[in-house]
Amino acid sequence: MNRKLVFLGLWTLASLLALLWPGEPVLPRSLHWGYDAFGRNLALLTLKASGSSLILSAISLAITIAASFVLSLAASLGPRPARFLIKRTLELWLSVPSILLALCVAALTGPGWSTLVLSLCVGLTPSFTRLLLARADEISKETYTLASRALGGTWFNLARHHYLKPLLAFGSIKFPNLFAAALASEAALSFMGIGAPTGVDTWGLLLSQARDYLIEAPHIAFIVGTPLCLIIFALQQISEERFQSLPSSVRLSE
Repeated sequence: MNRKLVFLGLWTLASLLALLWPGEPVLPRSLHWGYDAFGRNLALLTLKASGSSLILSAISLAITIAASFVLSLAASLGPRPARFLIKRTLELWLSVPSILLALCVAALTGPGWSTLVLSLCVGLTPSFTRLLLARADEISKETYTLASRALGGTWFNLARHHYLKPLLAFGSIKFPNLFAAALASEAALSFMGIGAPTGVDTWGLLLSQARDYLIEAPHIAFIVGTPLCLIIFALQQISEERFQSLPSSVRLSE
């Protein structure tokens, strides 16, 4: 079994248990890695914060995937004016860095869970939509798709029978990469104080607190930041391995 998947599964399970456990769970002595500036157990605090970040990133990822599928299908199957408008808007959207878009949304609406989810979706959607649209344009030129159009197939039937399965199979290669980007963006926004609401611990907020004690207690930043880096690296590696397993013709299309 892939060691990266095992690591991700065990960390996610431990994080969710720590977050949802009623009261304060009792950790074994081996998990007492030190304390933060407020005297809290760093291991337990990191697990709870990662649980919040993982849930938030998963919600943002689900919304991003749904929105990207709808936009890519509309840009490929819709009427010509709609296709033109969506593609030009997408190009404009892609011209702005994703983190800058997320910062703009968060600065305008203020901190909060809904703001953070919206900011992540705004930042992640354009690149994934562009990826799916490239594949959708290829499918639209296939013989079976042209035959379905000639026989009077509706856009709903075309999407259901010819687009959804190939797009899902192709887009799933990018899912781990998107999840890693969501985690990194959430940490960046929370680090700058415009992410999660006050009083809720997330990875970015813990790193922001650890910044004030880099000289006196550098272990805080190390213990909090190391799991985040490892998870992002593991997700990126999984996405890269899945991408390399694709046929060369499909890789070139991306």
